[in-house]
Amino acid sequence: MYFFIFATKKTSNMTTDKNKGITIIYNQLNLPQQIDFSDDARLINIYTADSTKKITFVFLDSQSLYSIKTRQ
Repeated sequence: MYFFIFATKKTSNMTTDKNKGITIIYNQLNLPQQIDFSDDARLINIYTADSTKKITFVFLDSQSLYSIKTRQ
């Protein structure tokens, strides 16, 4: 049996999902800014003022950093 265990904000955005082990933090534009995983991996998204995603930083652990640029 699979249970959905997650929390939401007032804006109906999912902030945690215990089954997948993720936590999501949203920015002022209501876009996912930071996604934390239970295995210490982390994604950080950077957006422009018009909500265009510019770059994603991927942290696999405290020693590794990768960046992924989006198309322009």
